[in-house]
Amino acid sequence: MKIVRGSWFSSLEDRRGTIAGVLSNPPYIPSSCLHTLQAEVGIHEPHKALDGGDQGIDDLNVICDGAAWALQKDGCLILEVFIPCIS
Repeated sequence: MKIVRGSWFSSLEDRRGTIAGVLSNPPYIPSSCLHTLQAEVGIHEPHKALDGGDQGIDDLNVICDGAAWALQKDGCLILEVFIPCIS
């Protein structure tokens, strides 16, 4: 295993098609639902770690697009996703 630090897939350009797996717990809460979270969530989590944009999928789209070119043929993509409300 090699851990690489960077903004999403930017530091993996030279590894195109060679990544065995991607594991992510990205921001996935729709912006309009942030007010419905328990108060302590906002205390322990930075806003940008929670806010997934209008539909809650802004960062998920980036991850899926990046994984499409970064993963090897039998690679694995694992995401934590839950949409807590519909607005």
